[in-house]
Amino acid sequence: MRALRGSSLEWTSRTEEVPLRELIAVPVDVGKSTAMVMACDFTGRVLLAAVEFPLTREGVAQMLGRVRAAVPAGAQLVRVGVEAAGHYHLPMIAAGVWPDGWQVVELNPAHVSAQRRVNGQRGVKTDQVDLVAIARRWGSPAKVYRAAGLTPALYASAGRRRDGAISREGSVHLRRALIGLGMGLWQNDPAARTYATALRERGKPGGIIACALAHRADKIAFAMVRDQAPYDPARWS
Repeated sequence: MRALRGSSLEWTSRTEEVPLRELIAVPVDVGKSTAMVMACDFTGRVLLAAVEFPLTREGVAQMLGRVRAAVPAGAQLVRVGVEAAGHYHLPMIAAGVWPDGWQVVELNPAHVSAQRRVNGQRGVKTDQVDLVAIARRWGSPAKVYRAAGLTPALYASAGRRRDGAISREGSVHLRRALIGLGMGLWQNDPAARTYATALRERGKPGGIIACALAHRADKIAFAMVRDQAPYDPARWS
């Protein structure tokens, strides 16, 4: 990923302590003669559904009009992500195309492909899927959990089935973080401790309990980031 305008320190300082609904992502997927664009805030809320436009002066002008209209007036930062596509994407990252003050980022196709895999869509490549991969990492707590490799592995062939272990095919750092958050809930949250105790009384092994608490922590953390709200024990009792 390469920032085209402004230093990383400048853009980081602009986003410190800014609500996620005031940070806007505008992913662009470019083809030979047309491109697709969408807009969403950093909570994942879609502001402009995916729309195709011709790569002409008039087409780009109409697209910019729709994107400008979709961006909230209070937006603190608009980040445009353009996937590199040979030379076809170059007109979309040229100076003067996007409004002043918007951040323009050129994305390596390998980054977008990796994000499709994290989103559970490794074998699916469409413009709409690419736009989602460009725009964000995950759209639901289930996708975060799957990206951490904590979902059960399943093998079934010729009438034989073998499963039970976690897949471990995701991000090691994310997996450790979720398990750490789950253990933090177990130590500090009465409702989570009661939940873990109930699982233990049902004979569940320690690994299953740890994954269950990580799953609980995943849902709580996702909701807190999405709603930009502090932890409310009453909500998760």
